[in-house]
Amino acid sequence: MATILWVDDSIYMISFIKELEKDTGHHIVHYRDGAEAAEEMKGGLQYQLAVIDRSLPRLDGEEVMKLSKKLHPDVPVVCNSAYPWPSQYADKCVDGGMLGRVVREYLPSLENTEQSQIP
Repeated sequence: MATILWVDDSIYMISFIKELEKDTGHHIVHYRDGAEAAEEMKGGLQYQLAVIDRSLPRLDGEEVMKLSKKLHPDVPVVCNSAYPWPSQYADKCVDGGMLGRVVREYLPSLENTEQSQIP
């Protein structure tokens, strides 16, 4: 069983992450804020894979990715985003050590959903 660091502020992703954890048996440590994730990473959080949203509150995904690669250079990092990337941003992230990126469908109707409404 692996520990996965998942940093994403989307309400929609919370439900997905819970299901993924249940279905795979992996332990997923989830943060909705880049700065909070960075704080935990600096505090010694250990993980075998990082999935990081590009657009995060307080500290953007690129900075969280850079910190992850600095603290854990051998841990793969994947960017998960609802928004298409300009090629220069994607190139910069891949050059910085990101393994790859996944562009998910943006569901704006769920973004305004209260967290208590997510199963």
